[in-house]
Amino acid sequence: MNRKLMAAALLLCLTLLCGCARADWADDTADALCARMTALAGERAYVEMFTGSSELMSHVERMAGNAGCEVQQRRRFVLRDESAFEDFAAAQGADMPELSDTAQAELKMRLALLMPSLLTGQAGAEWLAASNVLMVSQTMVMPEDFSPLLLVTDYGTDVDILTAFAQTGQDTITAQSVFVPADIVDAGMDTVLLLYTEDEPEE
Repeated sequence: MNRKLMAAALLLCLTLLCGCARADWADDTADALCARMTALAGERAYVEMFTGSSELMSHVERMAGNAGCEVQQRRRFVLRDESAFEDFAAAQGADMPELSDTAQAELKMRLALLMPSLLTGQAGAEWLAASNVLMVSQTMVMPEDFSPLLLVTDYGTDVDILTAFAQTGQDTITAQSVFVPADIVDAGMDTVLLLYTEDEPEE
């Protein structure tokens, strides 16, 4: 193998390894948050510390139905560049104003964490309240070459879990997970794709 071919093969291997590393840490974090949140949903005493509403408890019981289920599919989405902000603003009937670098960075962080809350809200006020009781997050050191991510975890039930990853400090990121009805996720996919590009969905 000549040097050019060897260099190209090495570059390809390094690219694949970096992609696998990113998938591993993001998947591991999402798995831990999903397990933690599902355990909380099954602990009635914990939930009743925040609400005694029978309507909210019925939603929590649906969320707890993911306990013991295996991941059937995980879809990974990467936040697009700044042009996505204009597309999202236009979809809301607004114009994208000129922003400073500081404001752009803040907007990027907020939009990266927006989608789970936006879709959860479309399930109704009671679902949103129940989901907020169980929402979990984790802050960690920012991995090298980090890009904001959205992971959609499907357990083969009627409830998915969305985990958003956003830079929230100079050297830190935060992952946040929420329960969202699977049909709401499906119906909201066009909105997701205004901000994100799907990255190699896996079966």
